[in-house]
Amino acid sequence: MIKKSILALSFTCALALANENGYFAGASFGYSLGTVSNDSVINNSESDKSTSGYNISIKGGYEWFYNSSISVKPYLEYTYSSYLNSGSFAKDLTMNIITLNADVSYYFTNDISVFAGLSLGEVFADTSGGYGSDTAFGWGLQAGWTYKILDYLELEGKYKWFDPGLGEKYTAGNTRKVQPDDSHLFSIGLNYKF
Repeated sequence: MIKKSILALSFTCALALANENGYFAGASFGYSLGTVSNDSVINNSESDKSTSGYNISIKGGYEWFYNSSISVKPYLEYTYSSYLNSGSFAKDLTMNIITLNADVSYYFTNDISVFAGLSLGEVFADTSGGYGSDTAFGWGLQAGWTYKILDYLELEGKYKWFDPGLGEKYTAGNTRKVQPDDSHLFSIGLNYKF
């Protein structure tokens, strides 16, 4: 009986120590999809322009394990997202996004996990068209997976839906309302655990 208890305790401790609390840093790149609304003020017609491009991001934070299967990751992330040919009034659109994020992860094994989370932060947008530049407070939701390659390195795939919160602007002699809408960011990257 005592041997079984010691064996069970040893196994539980080994699982608990397999995923440890700690700092992490990561980088990723990916594909961006977005929409820019371009509405006519004169005849109240609506026109949305789909646009695509790329994104690059870096992040740093802390992973805290509630138990051997569930963790919480608060982290700060910077994302540069560029969209080409975003319509005649937005043209090339770039967004610099700085967010505070919180993800909850579930580990199926010590090597494989899935996560979901929330993002809140500031957006700095710039276009080469009549929309010009703008800043706003945005928010988003993300989900993804991780796979541990080495004890200190993991591969991550992520999808993020993000509402940049950018306002409408009148262009073309106040005849059109232009507004960058939601973004869909697909990325793959690496996280280094300290």
